[in-house]
Amino acid sequence: MVLLAVYDEDTIGHEFVGQYALPLSEMRVGFRCVPLKTAEGAPHDWSYLFVKVEIVAAGGAAAGSASALAAAAVPPPRTEGFLHKKGHMRRNWTRRFFQLDAKEGVLRYFKPGTAGKPGKVRGTIELAGLMVRRAPIFGEFFAVEARSGREYALRAETGEELDEWVLLLEGAAAAIEERGV
Repeated sequence: MVLLAVYDEDTIGHEFVGQYALPLSEMRVGFRCVPLKTAEGAPHDWSYLFVKVEIVAAGGAAAGSASALAAAAVPPPRTEGFLHKKGHMRRNWTRRFFQLDAKEGVLRYFKPGTAGKPGKVRGTIELAGLMVRRAPIFGEFFAVEARSGREYALRAETGEELDEWVLLLEGAAAAIEERGV
């Protein structure tokens, strides 16, 4: 487990600001926007820590390319699950199954299927140039904007799932950019 803790240090002492903990297996190289939580684990409104994660050799030298290390050293996090997507033409919210394909550099979403399985592919979002934004006010809402300029409004079931999806999509988009796709 990795704990990122933030303190405000001044002449009086150390004042705890916030923290974020995650399993080492979910660490990804690159730049990340990490949501801070209180000491009790509750979300800290409007508090994020922007970090750069690198894997370095024992002597301090960079240990190869970030994407190669990430692929070889760390198993991928959950790359599929359900999100609610706001319609492009009809502006209603629909629960869709999403699947990230990092090799092809796309995020696919599916029509509802039967017996809990996804149906046919409904759409594809290119990861190259993808920008991910959290909704500043609304609970588990976030948006992704494709390089084409099209924006997709999405909503996770829980705040924890929101954090997972945002970090996953940011990391996948950064890895695609690093590969030069």
